Amino acid sequence: MKVFLNTLILFLLIFPTLSFSEENYNLKENGGFWLNVGKKTDDWSWAIGGRGNRLGMELGYVINSEVPEDMLEYPIAHNNYTDKGYKDNDGIGFDLLAFLNSNDLNINQLPFAFSIYGGLGVYWMEESHVVKSNATQLFYEQDSRHKTKYPISYGVQFRGKKNGSIMVSIGNHDLRGLNFSIGVLY
Repeated sequence: MKVFLNTLILFLLIFPTLSFSEENYNLKENGGFWLNVGKKTDDWSWAIGGRGNRLGMELGYVINSEVPEDMLEYPIAHNNYTDKGYKDNDGIGFDLLAFLNSNDLNINQLPFAFSIYGGLGVYWMEESHVVKSNATQLFYEQDSRHKTKYPISYGVQFRGKKNGSIMVSIGNHDLRGLNFSIGVLY
């Protein structure tokens, strides 16, 4: 059900931007850039992003804490261990964002403008197969594999109506968690 709901939300946000109209890609209207920081459980993330009128992009990095810091990066030499499963390492990726602007909805009475956004990303991460020795209590990396993940993101961005105004946004990302952005409208 969650996958269906997420797909529906993305479709409704991205569908209006799929035409090749110049106004979708116009960098002078509603254009800006921002810095983003996020937190999901014990993991931190950061991103840089930019947007035109209805389309934008973020380049993100996830600092993952699932893998124990004191893990030895080689397989355990005996069979007396507890399997902890695959754990995520750090990852990098990008998100394509679609914006539905308040002026598209004829909401111009407010002293500020806002946009609702949604996006789909591609992130590349390494996963480590972690085991814990029952004899020494040390963690070992049995093996690792590369994994591609396709997270979604959504949120709301508030901004002034003039160039040079501050942009502030709050959103959620499947890998980067709850995130906060601050930027400048150009």
